[in-house]
Amino acid sequence: MSWNFKILFFVTVLVIVIAGLKLWQLKTMSKLQTREDFLRLCVEHTGVSYHIHPQIKIFVDEKPFMIPSGIGIEPGCMRVIHTHDDLPKVHIESPRPFDFTLEDFFVIWNKPFQEDRILDYSFEDGYVFRFFEDGKEVYDPQNIVLKDNAVVEIKITRKVYKNLD
Repeated sequence: MSWNFKILFFVTVLVIVIAGLKLWQLKTMSKLQTREDFLRLCVEHTGVSYHIHPQIKIFVDEKPFMIPSGIGIEPGCMRVIHTHDDLPKVHIESPRPFDFTLEDFFVIWNKPFQEDRILDYSFEDGYVFRFFEDGKEVYDPQNIVLKDNAVVEIKITRKVYKNLD
């Protein structure tokens, strides 16, 4: 075989492989319709068109609560929302832009995030919750959209009751 034929054959195979990967990617992306579709998706560091890094900080009684590295990462699967060891940075990597929320982070983490309970802290046990996005208080925390370089803070504090005597 001549070199020209080998080069032509190699280029043809390469084009077919690239076209197949693109077709597979488009097919996969077209299936991503709901929030649940995105949250179940496994991604790789390459081939994502949407890659942002918000920060999430949690304080309990004014002390930093350590968010663990490895959230959203398990053998064979890295979720679109995940953490590495560069906390409080959260990595969001998706095949296309999507408004991922603070609640989505807790879903991936598999931790409680409700109006009356966050992590192991509950209103019933005397805790109150306040939420801040880039320093401004937010009153609808489930809908905080995680944006690139935004800083989201969750402040969990025990209520203090004053004796009125």
